[in-house]
Amino acid sequence: MRVLSNIFGLTDAGGGEPLQSRVAGESEHIEALRLILGSDSGAAASDNQVVDFLNFCHARDVDLGRLWIVCRGKRLLWAVLPLKCPGKTMLLFCPQSPPPMEARDLAAAMIQDACAHDAADNVHLAQILLDPGAEQTGQIIARCGFERLAELIYLHGSVPAGCKTQPALPAWNLLHYQPQTHQQFVDAISASYQQSLDCPALSGRRDMADVIEGHQAAGQYDPQLWTLLLEDQKPLGVLILARIARSALMELVYLGLCPEARGRGIGDWMMNYAFCAAAARQCQGLSLAVDAINKPALNLYFRHGMRRLCSKIAWMRDLRTGDLATP
Repeated sequence: MRVLSNIFGLTDAGGGEPLQSRVAGESEHIEALRLILGSDSGAAASDNQVVDFLNFCHARDVDLGRLWIVCRGKRLLWAVLPLKCPGKTMLLFCPQSPPPMEARDLAAAMIQDACAHDAADNVHLAQILLDPGAEQTGQIIARCGFERLAELIYLHGSVPAGCKTQPALPAWNLLHYQPQTHQQFVDAISASYQQSLDCPALSGRRDMADVIEGHQAAGQYDPQLWTLLLEDQKPLGVLILARIARSALMELVYLGLCPEARGRGIGDWMMNYAFCAAAARQCQGLSLAVDAINKPALNLYFRHGMRRLCSKIAWMRDLRTGDLATP
């Protein structure tokens, strides 16, 4: 980190060992990850959760050398792990439960510094996902310029038994992603954003090249799982799927319909197509995240047997605006 380059030390009002903010030592990684992956009630994460996250870090080349902690002596109080993502975005992992009151300035400084570091590396948007009950942690990140973007509802649905054959294609053309169809996908995704209820606060904040790059980085990229529907050469909608590494699940990365295609049952056709594509690749289910205010999309997913797993509050900060100086 470039701004918070030295160890900060603050003595708490009660005396004793000073509070410090510093890079975590390798021997402290596991304990720091237990904090980050713990619940909003303060319960630490389990061994399985930590192992799963370490596997994720290995698959994504996450640099644990950027793991910072707030501590008092050998006691870890809070931690922040920044992850730079494709498409000029970053994801900040931090505990759901807040640190002690006297450590909150240092916690905010770590978040601010991580944002400044990646903003200097051409990252445009930062995101943090919190549990709905993590209100005090939300107050800390709000101090750092983050705004509440949306409540994301995570859904899962099993592939229906006997789902093997792709549904009959009405009078539409179906294309997959390749260099020759790139612009058609860009046009269709852009059109699907019109009057969209899915994270409308993101509208206009990202270049389409960054959007495409971000979608390609979701799961295991397969251009045959990028599907564009056309009617008389006009786009109707886009369906993007990706196999989730080391699992029997397919992620529904994006499903968007152009305004003139809504209300025609095309979304139902796309969901049937998605389940058949998952079955063809020996996947057992679909998973996705959707904005809680997007009632038409929720109704579509529920009609096809998707079930709610949990929800997260997405907080976002545009790193191209505002003050990135460490508080």
